[in-house]
Amino acid sequence: MNSNDAGAEAAEPLAELIANLKPMNTPMEVAECSGIKIGTLARWRSMGVGPRFVKIGRTVHYPKEEIIRCLSENIYQSAGEAREGTRHEDPEELRLRRRDQRRRVHRRMPRRADTDTGAPTRPQNRHDAGGTQGTRP
Repeated sequence: MNSNDAGAEAAEPLAELIANLKPMNTPMEVAECSGIKIGTLARWRSMGVGPRFVKIGRTVHYPKEEIIRCLSENIYQSAGEAREGTRHEDPEELRLRRRDQRRRVHRRMPRRADTDTGAPTRPQNRHDAGGTQGTRP
C-alpha cells in the first residue's frame, strides 16, 4: 500500500465531514460536523494537541485541511495500534501533559472516633469535617 492509498482510506470515513466543512470553521461548526464537543476542542487547544487553529483576537477558527489531517492521522484498527500511535519520544513531556490533565481528587475526611466507645461517628452536619467543634486553638 502506498501513501496515496493510505490517504484515500483515511478520507473514506471522513467524506461526509469533508463535504460539510467550510474552508475556515468555528469550534461550534467543527462540533456540529464531527461530533467532537466544543469543550474537548478547547482542552485540546490548551494542551497543544488536536487540529491546529487560527486565532485572531478572541476568535478561533480551524482550517478545513487541519481538521481533516488531524482526524485522518488518528484512525486506528485496534486499541493496541492507537496506544502505539500516542507514544511520545520525550517521557518528560508526557509526564508533564498527564500532570496537567489530572483533575483535583476529592478525598473523604476520616471519621472521628467516639471518645466513650471508640466507635467511629458521623459528622453532626455538613460543615463538621470531623474535627473538634466549638474550640479555638
